[in-house]
Amino acid sequence: MKPSLVPILFCLFIFACHSSKKEQVGNQKAPSINKTDSTNKEYLDWDSVRLNGVIPMISNYRDVVNKFGKPDSIAELTAGVNGSYYHKKFQECYFKGLIFEKYNDTLVFSKIDFREAKTAYLGDNKINFRSSSTDNYFHKLFPYSFLNTGLTGTDMDKYLYIALPTSSKNKSDGWIFTFKAETGDLLSIDHADAPDRQSKPNN
Repeated sequence: MKPSLVPILFCLFIFACHSSKKEQVGNQKAPSINKTDSTNKEYLDWDSVRLNGVIPMISNYRDVVNKFGKPDSIAELTAGVNGSYYHKKFQECYFKGLIFEKYNDTLVFSKIDFREAKTAYLGDNKINFRSSSTDNYFHKLFPYSFLNTGLTGTDMDKYLYIALPTSSKNKSDGWIFTFKAETGDLLSIDHADAPDRQSKPNN
């Protein structure tokens, strides 16, 4: 994820966690859901998610290169950039629509852009999101989260943003799904961190 987008995406995530609206969004009419239902506890577990079924969200640089090939580019970023996973100096590493934060030999997933990463997919052992996924698919899996949306863009080009937690307990970060409002096509998935996150790397 590009650092300049992190505060915006995180604010959207916080907003979505604390508000809901029942109206027609994207290609689906949101269902009526009781706020005490267990379906309110929707999340896509950070520790279970894999890229193409094999690459975890925190992974080894060589493993990613073996799977996706040599990176298109590696950009140097300074310490303290808002949204950095470990709050230390890192590089931004690009692989054909995939973006990672690079800490020496450790890569942390930041974003998948399905307009470039046509054959890549992200998910756990039950569900997967890919370039052919739509807001209808998201709606079926996470009906409550589907109510918590943001809509932005021009009249000719609108985008739908939907936030989803990374675990049942963690409220400091989340996934941000971006759909094209007119067609419902999934465009990208970002990982948005809290600016004050104080996680430490394992290596």
